[in-house]
Amino acid sequence: MVWSWGTATRMDGGGKAATVQSPQSDWWQRMLAGDLPDHVLTPVDREVYTAHPDETAPLCRQAACTGTRDDRGDVAPLHAQSGTVIMGVIDDGLAFANARFLKPGDDGRYQTRMAAFWNQDATCDDTRPTHGYALPFGQDWLEQEINTDLFTYQDGPYPDADAAYRLSGMSRAVAGALRHGTHVMDLATGYDCDDTTPNSLGEVPSDLALRRPIVAVQLARYATQNASGAFMAPFVTHAMTYILDRAVRLQPETGDRVPVVLNFSYGIYASALNGRAAIEEWIDDAVKAMWRDHGIPVWVVLPAGNSHMDRTHGQLEAGATRPASHTPPLILRHPPENKAPTVVEIWWPERTTSLKTYGLERVKGAKGGLNAKDRRQVIELLSALPSPLRLELRPPMATDWIEVPPDAVNFFHGVPLQDGDRTLAMTYHEALASFGRKTMDTDEHTVSVQLKLTLILSPAAFEQPIKDPAFAWTEATLPAGDWHLRVWNEDTDAAESVTVRCQRNDTPFGFRPFGRQSRLEDVDYREVRPDGRADQDDNDAAWVLKRGTTNAIGSGAHTTRVGSVRVANVTRRDVPTNDVTAASVFSSAGDPANPRDGVDIAAASEVSAALPGVMAAGTHSGSAFRLSGTSASAPQVARWIAQELARPGIPPLRDALIAEAENSTATYFSDSYFPERTGARILFGPGAR
Repeated sequence: MVWSWGTATRMDGGGKAATVQSPQSDWWQRMLAGDLPDHVLTPVDREVYTAHPDETAPLCRQAACTGTRDDRGDVAPLHAQSGTVIMGVIDDGLAFANARFLKPGDDGRYQTRMAAFWNQDATCDDTRPTHGYALPFGQDWLEQEINTDLFTYQDGPYPDADAAYRLSGMSRAVAGALRHGTHVMDLATGYDCDDTTPNSLGEVPSDLALRRPIVAVQLARYATQNASGAFMAPFVTHAMTYILDRAVRLQPETGDRVPVVLNFSYGIYASALNGRAAIEEWIDDAVKAMWRDHGIPVWVVLPAGNSHMDRTHGQLEAGATRPASHTPPLILRHPPENKAPTVVEIWWPERTTSLKTYGLERVKGAKGGLNAKDRRQVIELLSALPSPLRLELRPPMATDWIEVPPDAVNFFHGVPLQDGDRTLAMTYHEALASFGRKTMDTDEHTVSVQLKLTLILSPAAFEQPIKDPAFAWTEATLPAGDWHLRVWNEDTDAAESVTVRCQRNDTPFGFRPFGRQSRLEDVDYREVRPDGRADQDDNDAAWVLKRGTTNAIGSGAHTTRVGSVRVANVTRRDVPTNDVTAASVFSSAGDPANPRDGVDIAAASEVSAALPGVMAAGTHSGSAFRLSGTSASAPQVARWIAQELARPGIPPLRDALIAEAENSTATYFSDSYFPERTGARILFGPGAR
């Protein structure tokens, strides 16, 4: 086995794609055994402020829509009562026929609360007309269609759930007693429509079941089973576009605009956490556009993350030259039996500089944002410049380093690590340029640029990640163990603090075991205290950190980030420090030095160490199970926002949410003593029992 770096090439999927690809999109396309098929998905385009490469994802062959469908007219508007809020949910495993998502019908039968439902993996019926919105893939149903086409009544007033799932292509997605999406949707907007007793939030379920129409999207399995988020943006941007489009069409013909609260209980680990990730800027622009163009407030709620103790984030010094041999290397643990690639991102500090520094003075029209054409122009200009970033690699148990390629590597180029004609790993060099609204004024010609180096290692054990033969990977593996890395930047005058983030690659809930989480290793990192309890604080001597581990798609300006607390810890003081932490051990911490990286509010997702999780609906009506995690905290806050904050004419501002929580005298709130992890206040929703 002889490993060597290959020739640097543009990030275009090895010639399989026409545009510059993001690192993970480029990686999976290069790993394909054949040519790139036609059924590949790209995100919905919006004008954003950072020139990111394109992200792509595989699309189920049967889900792709190939024909043009006729429009059968618009969506019937809501007959909205006072206090109506549209609840948007994007998740996997949405058991929409569960009784928690039904309401009484005029004929004595229970009908759906779904104003619209889209299954992204359903077989596309090109002959089926649309209702004003032409789906690019999958199939959707409006409320009346669900009641007439999907719901059948065999043994009483409740619909046959199994038949509804079979007809909608959801049988596999909801196979099992407990599904993530059903649990989350119940915490966000599940009600017993016959219950007239107020719950702990003061909601009357029978009343709210009529005032909380749902627009839900069953996310494609490709987006969920790949925990790294490599395929997330294309599917999620289409899902949000669908929900927001339906929300506009559902608005009543007269009266106030009906607000939207959208819960998306997903998260990843690696990004800059500065609000400039592609999907973060996309969400911010979508929220602003809904308010600006339609006067509709949209609240987007995300979990803060569960990676507090996962050792996926670190900060270390990187100089201008190769580190001395005695300098401790960066250690990356590539776990055995890991069938998912290991991805590490290394971020240098952001710099504001002249447009001329990177040859970007020719970029026009960036003052109001960059569309796809503008972004490609910026990337094309940057891809002609050499990258000053360098990386050396040493495999487990090896004595010699695989030295850097001898030739210069340009930005937006990848360098493969090869064994003969097989690609085993790749490094990617990026310069992400961000144009703010003011930076293109006539008196200020500056741009913010952040350099990024990404390393992707092949899995330790190979298994085809996608069953569609058109997307079959070539087999490639690398040894498990501790990989040593050395990095430097030849364009700096002094050592800089760089951020290292190991991307999520574990197996999501509800999926067959596949990936195992990679992590950073540090001899000074403390996982437990001498008394055996988890050590949730950072060690000053360690470069691997617990702070700065929040959800990497949650640092946008218009998203609400929700942490998790353990109910039993709310009044428990830590013996050594006499502090009240309350946060669940796994709940991520923001970095106080980074105003974009933080937690806004927290909710209980655990009762005690012996009773993890909060109760919510299982797949079948009447069943209930416990799930923990910030994914279970976020929907509780979404429910509270719908009850207290989502009002016509009130813009969806984070400051308004924090002020409302801080000033509330409601008994379901408790004080927060650790804002980096539990935000402004702690909420106890109806499921916190």
